[in-house]
Amino acid sequence: ATAWTAAVRRAVRGLAHGETLASGWGKRGVQGLPCLGWFQTQTQTQIPFHGQARDASSSSSGSGEQGKGEASCLDLKQYEHVCGTEAKLFVGEKHGVARIELDRMQARNALGKAMLEDLEECVAKTRDLSRDHTVRCLVVHSCSESVFCAGADLKERRAMSDDQVVEFVKRLRTSFLDLQRVPVPTIAAVGGVALGGGFEIALACDLRVGSDTCLVGLPETRLAIIPGAGGTQRLARLLGVTKAKDLVFTGRHLKAYEAFEMGVLDRYTIQKPVLDEALALAEEIVRGGPIALQQAKQAIDEGLEQLTWEEAMGVEEKCYAKVVPTTDRLEALDAFAQKRKPQFKGE
Repeated sequence: ATAWTAAVRRAVRGLAHGETLASGWGKRGVQGLPCLGWFQTQTQTQIPFHGQARDASSSSSGSGEQGKGEASCLDLKQYEHVCGTEAKLFVGEKHGVARIELDRMQARNALGKAMLEDLEECVAKTRDLSRDHTVRCLVVHSCSESVFCAGADLKERRAMSDDQVVEFVKRLRTSFLDLQRVPVPTIAAVGGVALGGGFEIALACDLRVGSDTCLVGLPETRLAIIPGAGGTQRLARLLGVTKAKDLVFTGRHLKAYEAFEMGVLDRYTIQKPVLDEALALAEEIVRGGPIALQQAKQAIDEGLEQLTWEEAMGVEEKCYAKVVPTTDRLEALDAFAQKRKPQFKGE
């Protein structure tokens, strides 16, 4: 186990330009770990791909030859804009991959009312399009590699009453639960900063791919609140109780290699666009049968649930309601606006 951990760490810190840390561990391989070529020699079989035979060893990111007339989800020109402005849904009907692009860079993709409305519409439309298998995999990403989503729009939040805050956070919680329950596999392509609500969006997806510059975390306790859009529940289920408490209590941020080693990221790229890697993963996923993919997701999710999500979210909602009326929460908003450190009093 020690040798394996050391090999993983060498892989995380030592991959060459353009290589990807994933199940193949890069093109060259890493000492003590199998390289992609090893996997290729073990999988020389034919599998169905959109009605055609395709070599299982062919890389979805381009090392294998694309079949004639075969649409690639990596080609962004093959997507049609379906809805949304600050969160946009793009669908590629030829390959079955959809993208939700967060596009509010003037506010670092902060979650405001208008953006949330767009996100809700995009998720609802994705669910509709998954019924006839037009969409078989969804990738959530930013329009920029520098920021995925900086979290809540604190300027907008500062103008809300306590009741409005509670209602807005409840709406966030419901929206992210809807994203989690999209019937098809979902992937978050996390480039740059993903904090607070931004990280909670990523946690609501089935898989997370990060760039080597990404930074994730739940800093809410430093703002005298708690994660309120599912973060306390999803992180504990993903990492276990102790690690989740560590991250929530401290509010610390994780760099890409830390997030990968802890299990927050499923893979991350070195000097390569994170969207490319996420779409390559999506292309690999949609090789599976559309019904099988949906049923596999449902079987895993339902099998792991001990409480219903409504019950789990109810616990979070009850706890969140206790931090909304505090003076510390208002102090945090004032300090943010005045660009100073907050002075919390536990009131």
